Formats: sequence, structure tokens, C-alpha cells
Amino acid sequence: MKKFLVLVLCLVFVLAVMPVGAVEVQNFDVRVELLSYSASFDESSGYTSILDNDVIIARLNNNTGDHQVEAGTGFSISIDEIAEGYFVEYRVFDTGDSPSDDFTPLDVNGVISIDPVTIGKQIDIRIYRNYTVSVNVGDNGAIRVHDDNYRASDSAHEFIVKGGDDFYIVVTPDVGYTANEYTKDSMGELLDENDGIKSISLSNVNADTAISIPFMPQVPSVQTSFYFESQTGMQILSGPGDGDSGEFIIMNGDIPVGSLPEGLNNEPNAENTSVLRISFEQGYTANYYVSDTVVHEVSSIAEVDWTPVIGNIEIPNVTTDKYLYIVFIESQTPVLDDPINININLEGSGSLQVIEPQGSTYTNGSVTIERNSSLELRLLPDAGFNVVAASANGQDILVRVSGDNTLRIDNIPGDMSMTIRFGPGGGGGDPGPGDGPPPMAPFDLTINKPANGKVYYYADPDSESLTELTASSAFFEQLESPMIVYLKPNAGYKAAAVQHLTAGMTAREDCSYLLSYDPNIMFDSQQGLIAVSLEFWDDTEVFFEFSPFTAADMTGIQVSILNSENGDDDAAKNAIRRELGYYGFDVPVSSISVGSTTNRNSDNGVPYNTRSFTAMGYTSTVYVVEHVSNGIFISNGTYSDGTTGRKVYIYVADDLSTALWGNQSFSVQPIVEGTLDLFGPYKLGYIGTFSPDTADALSLAGNYNYRMDINRYFGRVALHIGNSADESILNDRGLSLNWYMMTLIQEDALAIRIMTGAEIGGFQGAHGLDLDNVADLSSGDAEINMFFGNDYVYIEKPANDAGDIQTMTTPEIDHPGYTIRMVNGAIEVFFKSNFYDRLTIPITITREDGTTVVRNLTVIRTGIEFEHFIRSDGNPDADTVNVGHGTQRGSEINIRGENSYFVVASYLIQDFGDTLPYGLLVTRTYDDGTIETDIVSNPIDSPPDFFNAFDYRNGIYYYNTGVPADDNGPAEYNANVADYMVFAGNENGRVPAKINVLVLKADPANIANGSFGGFYFGSGSGVEWNRPN
Repeated sequence: MKKFLVLVLCLVFVLAVMPVGAVEVQNFDVRVELLSYSASFDESSGYTSILDNDVIIARLNNNTGDHQVEAGTGFSISIDEIAEGYFVEYRVFDTGDSPSDDFTPLDVNGVISIDPVTIGKQIDIRIYRNYTVSVNVGDNGAIRVHDDNYRASDSAHEFIVKGGDDFYIVVTPDVGYTANEYTKDSMGELLDENDGIKSISLSNVNADTAISIPFMPQVPSVQTSFYFESQTGMQILSGPGDGDSGEFIIMNGDIPVGSLPEGLNNEPNAENTSVLRISFEQGYTANYYVSDTVVHEVSSIAEVDWTPVIGNIEIPNVTTDKYLYIVFIESQTPVLDDPINININLEGSGSLQVIEPQGSTYTNGSVTIERNSSLELRLLPDAGFNVVAASANGQDILVRVSGDNTLRIDNIPGDMSMTIRFGPGGGGGDPGPGDGPPPMAPFDLTINKPANGKVYYYADPDSESLTELTASSAFFEQLESPMIVYLKPNAGYKAAAVQHLTAGMTAREDCSYLLSYDPNIMFDSQQGLIAVSLEFWDDTEVFFEFSPFTAADMTGIQVSILNSENGDDDAAKNAIRRELGYYGFDVPVSSISVGSTTNRNSDNGVPYNTRSFTAMGYTSTVYVVEHVSNGIFISNGTYSDGTTGRKVYIYVADDLSTALWGNQSFSVQPIVEGTLDLFGPYKLGYIGTFSPDTADALSLAGNYNYRMDINRYFGRVALHIGNSADESILNDRGLSLNWYMMTLIQEDALAIRIMTGAEIGGFQGAHGLDLDNVADLSSGDAEINMFFGNDYVYIEKPANDAGDIQTMTTPEIDHPGYTIRMVNGAIEVFFKSNFYDRLTIPITITREDGTTVVRNLTVIRTGIEFEHFIRSDGNPDADTVNVGHGTQRGSEINIRGENSYFVVASYLIQDFGDTLPYGLLVTRTYDDGTIETDIVSNPIDSPPDFFNAFDYRNGIYYYNTGVPADDNGPAEYNANVADYMVFAGNENGRVPAKINVLVLKADPANIANGSFGGFYFGSGSGVEWNRPN
């Protein structure tokens, strides 16, 4: 109340003393606006702090908002304590006016003044940072920025952009080249195009940005259109996909009459041939016409110029744009379901074999097939002849005869006449892809009688009785590999070694890995034998060694049997004898005793039993589990929560029908240091570890059950695990286990499972690229490689809910080059174009405790695997090393010659193909900045001696067996591989710091005539190998 009275008195006093006739003072508003960042006013100090994420970057000596200023006086505001890297600019304008886009930089005094103030004013203050836009311009093109042109250079062009501003780049390819896409901070983007001008627009630049613009040779295409003007009711329905790449269905009213599964705009293949797969329903046919120019009046095409469609449309010699016109027409003949005849006239010296339809034969000059089905032939020219001509209904189809002399025609609507002519030239009869390996040549085999044990074999393949080797040696003339023999150690001895001495060699080769105890081969009522499958590729002499053993030699063996084998003591003893036999110890049942059974629960809640046993004085514990897939993991050490001790985990698969093979996942408590044992029935154990980021944390200690030593925390490790149940040569009991891979995941790890799929169907196996399919996002972002032959990536939680992820999500995107969407809690990525070879996906992860974290997973699509070899790193006694194709061995390299450092790039052929590329474009960069570039045209042609047992021809390793999935294992659809030597030199000399590889579709020298074709995958940046330290 007192404050109110004082105010009234003051006002009265002012009025009392104001002279009669005085002029009222006029005030104007001066408004201060901060256009960027946030502000916080401190009343006590009178200063406003300007904040960037709670960090003070500048101060105002006043508040923002409106300020009353007496007319004719001045107004000023100062800005100080401006943080390094930040800049201030301002603009002043009359209240009510539209401000200009021009700002004035703040001067060194830091003061903004208006003097005098004669009208309402506004001061806009903008604080900004400068950012760098780095533009890497590829060869064969230029960019324009601010009216200046820039071309490719040794380093990226850098442009300073004021934070919040837009940045514009005009992209201009050279003649004969094009640019459609670019990468921005490793993310693929499409160029803008307006009125033929290609450009990149960056809006509101607020971070350093890296741009890479590749220029690609222009590839001619075949543009397809349909001629329906004279056909009422005919129309095209666009199926899934974007633009030219989707499926197109041809309709006659409501009736589907045909389809084109790969779209309307096709690029030619490496042979400059465009293939359009086209199908049509019964009762319809199609004709087509090809032109070098656009035909505006399709009705003007003469009837005789239309060509009937026979299966696919193939257009050869596509070196310039072509224009394809198709008309679907209703047949004048009724729909028929009866078979049709293909009359085939063979001219010259040769024959043929019918591949499809299976079971059909070439009889009396014809083949009978179902109407609208397919015909595939293998043409077999005699020695000295080749296929020189092929036609169907008078149309030349020689272009359809592949390099392996196969000829396929799809969707044949009616009877057809074909002519195949064989002419002189070529070797004739050469097997092509799919023929299988050549037969094994027979060789001589000598087996020496060992001391302290016996060798048995079947003298007659049809005999059911084994023959003992009693002489000092046995000679077998002209045998085909392999030969199976059986070993029986004397009491107190074990089979220790198998050695091969191959003709022409002076040193024996250790082949002890061939030893395989086989309890199904009963030599007497209790004893099994050790089976050895002797594999040989030359005249060979074989030696066996047996060594004495005692109970102490069995120390470390951990034994597991099945619950079904623990019914009585004798059954348990026989199962224990089998397990010891897998380790090479031949222990009679009479020398084994067992204790009572104890019921237990594992640390992950799985019931199991234990009982003690003694074998020839060795005492241990046998673990009894329910199923052959119940692998037992025993950890012993220090855990991430600081506790120590021993824990038992038993793996139980979600689905027993797939428990014996394929990818599995399992969680254990996080262990920082200690050991992790694995064992199980039928000698289940580790085969290898494949996670590169955990290689220094894990090692297989090499004891009987392959203990894994751990020296630091790991989030997950990919393991290859198997058992010995498949080693029964006479009887496969269906108990064989092969986990490829088993991913062991710590319980607190943010682990995600990566699966891939191909648009053509199924999954394209890619050897080493498939080894590690779980990424660990526990400590940060991660990268993972996938084979570019696969188009889909599925990101999901690991099986058995292993790890610490409750849910994961990502924004859904429908991009012209790819789509990202959520499907039943998993993330599905579909690549529409092979241009996109690197895609970063932000994933929001919710842990089991409800907390969230965001991680970036970068998916890298590649078709190249690198491997390097250094003489000093290998076996000092070895003369050769082998390139690895996953778990298979590829090309053999001599490391004892002139060179001692090798880098090999293995190219995996997509879509199960068997066509080599033109070559690899290899760029080697050395420490001094020197760059070498050349094209490696031919793959390494040095398969290991044993590889003729598989399928190898002309530099290609054929792994695509085409075996479908069944109860015995997954489908065997694997990419074929070719190995290329991309560097060979001296390890003590000049070795590249990095090597980049691009896979060429055709000769780059053909750019001028438009037949280069570009690269098989990727945006043109190539796959990179970096020299390890």
C-alpha cells in the first residue's frame, strides 16, 4: 500500500511543477532480435548470455526484446566474449519494413549503434559458424561454384560456407559421360536435374560436409514402349519398383496377357547385348521391332519388319541408344494344353544333350515339351568343331549360345523348327560350366605297416570282411582317391600321426587331421576302429605312427553323453568309450567304471546330470544332456560385475529342426578375463574363431576340448563349431552338427544379427563375407560387409534373444536407390541399384532396462575380399600358401620365389554367374604419395593340387552347387570366385600403403564408342585394402 501512495504523490508533484504549455517527450521502440542460438538474461548483471547447447558463445550488455528510447537520443548495444570460431553480423531497419538479406559484420569494437533514434527500429543479430564443404570431383567432368569451374585434382576442393546458408553446385559431365548420383558424408544421393542441368543443393548448411561426385561413362540403353493403338482394352499396369525398374503387367481388360519383370529401360551387358525377359499367357503372342531412332508413328512399321517374340528378346551390338517397340496380340488359334514338338536339324559334326525339360530326349530329330515352357540344350561339337550358326523359326539365335555351349529359349508358345550348324574351329567337346570336374586320374598307393598297432582294409570293395596288413607294406596299383583304411592301436597306445610322402617330394606331409575314430565299425564286441580316408593326387606313400599313453595323457578331456545313453551303466560306459575314442584313446569298456547320477541346473536354467567315471586310472566327470546340440559352455574367471568363479551354460536351440547346422546365437555372462571351455556329445568343440575385432582377445588354447583363453572383455565372437558324429564313414547317424556360425554374445552386448537375401530368390553365399554376421554396437557405431549380389539386408535381434536389446527402430525411407522399412520389429533394407555400395542406418536401440541409445550401422556392399601374405609371417618350412575362400582353400601362391609380399583380391561373381569381368582396375598408393594404376586382366591360374576334386576351370572356382535346403543342411548356393594378384613384391622393399580395386565390365578404352559399361558394383570409389602395421 505504501508503494502505491508514493507513486501517486510523485505523479502529482510532476504535474504541479510542469510549466504551462510544455511539449510532451516522444519515445520510440528499438527491438533487439537474436536470429540464431538461444539466449539467457541475467537480471542481476544485466547481461544476456548467448548459448550453443548450454555453452556460452557470446554476451550482450543488455536484454533482447523492446527498448524505449527518447526521440533524438542514441541507442547502442555491445557484444563481447565471442567464442573462437563464431562470428557476429547484424542488420538495422525501420519497424514495419521488410528487412534486406544484407548483414553487416560486427566491427572490432563489438558495438551496434543507432544515433539518433528518430523512428522505431529493429536490430537483428545473427551469430554463425563457418563450415567447410569439401567436394571431390571425379575424372571426366567438372563442377561450377560461384561462377568458377573446378575439375578433378589430387585433393578435394574446399569451400567455406556460412552456417545456415544454402550452397549450390552445378555438375557438368564431359561428353560421353554422365553423373546421376553422388555421396554426401558416405550417404548416396541423387543429383537434382532441371531443364537438363544437373546440380546439388545443400540447404541450411550447419556442419562440415564431404561430397564426392563420380562421372561414369554413358551407357546406351534400350527404351521399351508398347503399341496398343489398334487394340481396344490393352493397357500396362506398373508393378512394384520405381521408374523404369519395376515389373510391368500387360492387361487386356481384366485379363493378364504378359509381363516384363525387369522394366522398360535396359542397359546392355558386358557383351553389348540387351536381354529383355518377356512372358505372355496362353492365347497371346507378341511381336517386336528395334529402331535406332524414335518411331513417332508406330503404325508405319511394315508388317514384315515385326519379329515374333520367341522367349526372351535379345538385342545385340547395343553401342548407341535403341528403341524397342512391342505389341501383344491375341492368337488366332485356340488355347491348347497339348505338348508341342521342337524339330532340331543338326548340320556338321556334333550332337546335343537336352538339359531342360529333365527327362526329355532328342529323338528322331525332335524334342517334345509342354506348351509355353522352356527348352535348354547343351551343344556338343566334335573335336575340331564349334557351333557356328543357330536359328529358330528362321530367326538367328546364335547370340543366345553361351560360352559353355548351352542354349536356352523360354516361353515357347507352339511348334518350332531349329537349325544348329557345327563348323571347323575350336577344340570341341571342352566341358563348360556345370559339367562337373574331370574324372580323377588313378595313382599308385603304398601303405607301410606301423609298429604298436594294426592296419585293416577291404581287399575287395564288395567284401564285408576286413583284411589285416601283415607284410611290411602293401602296394595298391592305379587307385582312385580316396581309399579308406582302419587302424587298431595296441593296448596302451593311441594313433598319433598320419604322414604322406608324395612322389617327387623329399619331406613327409602331416595329415593327422584325417584320423577319425569310428565307433560304428566294430572289430570285436567292444572295440571301435580309427578310420582314415586317404586322399591322394599323385603316387603316394603313407606312414602311420602309434604312441603310448597313460591316464595322465587324458587330463583335460571333458566328456558329454546323451540322456538316452545313460539308461544303465553299460550303456553309459559304451558312450564314454566312444567319446574317449574321438580323442584317439582306445579304452576297453572293461577298463571304465561309472558313479551315480546327480541332477543339476545350469546357470542359464537348463537341467542336466553329471556322474563321475574312471577310465584306465583317469578320473573325471561326464555331463549328461538331452540333445546332441546341447553344447556346454563353462566359464571360469573374472566377470564384468567384478565377481569371479565358475559358471555352466548349456545351449538349447529355439528350433530343434535347425539345431544341427547354420547360424546360432547364445548369451553368457560378460567375462573380462579367464577361460571358456566348450564341449558336448560326439566331441563337440571349437573349429575356429572368425571375428576380426576380437582376435586379440580370444585364442584357442589347443587342449582337448579347445579351451578359449580370454584376456579382455568382448561383446561377441563368431565361432565355427562342430562335432565328430559325421565321421562315421559307413553310417551317418543324422547327428552331425556344424554351427557356421555360432555367435557367442555377452549378456550386456548390443548385438544385432545381419541376414541378406537376393532379389532373384534365396541367398547368395559369399564365403568369407558370410563368416561374421553379427555386429556389436555396444561401444559405438559399427560397419559390416555384405555381398553385393544380395539386394536385401535384414537387421534383427539375435536368436534366443541373446544380448541386451529389447527393441530397435529406424526411420522408414523410400529413396530412389533404396528403401528402409520396419518389418515385425526388424529393419529391412532393399537396394534398388548397385551404385549404392555404402549406406549408414541410424538405429534407436532400447535396452532391456528401458534406456535408449542411438547407433549408426554402416552396410558396405562389396564383391571383393582382400588377403595378404608375407613370407616371414608364415610357416618357415612352407613353400606355398593358399588364398582363403571362407573355409575353402583357393589359389596356391609360391612364397619362396622372387617375391615375399603378396596382396590378392578375390572377386565373387554375382547371381551365381561364371563369367569373368574384363579385369580389375587396380590403384596402388605408396607412402611417398606415388600412385600406380593398371588393369589386372587375368586371374591367378594355380589351383591347389586337390582342387580337381571340386570344380575349377580357367581361373574360376565353382562353388555354386545348386543343392537346395533340406533336413540335412542349408542350401548350397555360393558365389563362384576368381583370385587376382593385385600386388607382388618384396616385404623389405616398397609395399603400397593402400590398394583400391574396381571391377570392370569392359575395356575402359572403349569409352569413345560407348561400350565401356562401367563397373560391376559401387559408386566408382572402389574397394580398399590398407596395409596393416
